[in-house]
Amino acid sequence: MESRRLAAVLLLATIGTTPLALVWATPAPGPRPLTEDERDLYAAFLDLYVPALKKFTGTNPAIINLVNTTAPLDLGHELKENKDCFSGIAFDKRDKARNQLHTFDARLVSAREVRLVDLAQQSAIRDAITHGVPTTIVGNTALETNFLQLSEIAFDRTHQYAMARYTFSCGNICGQGGVVVFEKARNRWRDDHRPCIGWIS
Repeated sequence: MESRRLAAVLLLATIGTTPLALVWATPAPGPRPLTEDERDLYAAFLDLYVPALKKFTGTNPAIINLVNTTAPLDLGHELKENKDCFSGIAFDKRDKARNQLHTFDARLVSAREVRLVDLAQQSAIRDAITHGVPTTIVGNTALETNFLQLSEIAFDRTHQYAMARYTFSCGNICGQGGVVVFEKARNRWRDDHRPCIGWIS
């Protein structure tokens, strides 16, 4: 009986000093790996847009920094804002908000003039360089100030069309972004050159 009381006291003491979330928490599911279509589309975007983004900066940097995680994509919002852009495309609306983010790996940037970076770290480097902080504080300025972030992808019901949003920053008043639509033709993704809403500064 004494041993049972002692065990009960120890259990209560343990729970009392341990957050309940840790006691009953279940492991969060890991990130969903990129499908072949998703990987091919991101690769097609980089091959098409990276040369143009390098020229856009005005300094033609050797490397474009790609944020290593995707951004969420609110499909419902995009469908309202870009009606003309998506004319004739029936997107799969079962998942209107693509919030399950992906992490890119080295295979995506291999043999491309692209480097994977952490968004928070790259933003801090950009802001420090922009404000003239000495390189001894900034660190390796060869990282450049630019960074590109890609959103999750939305496919149409047939996987013939896909759309994503991109944001490119090359300084406090230097950047561009918008929505791009790709079409799959002969088993390859190509820019469909639709009139989607974008921005530039």
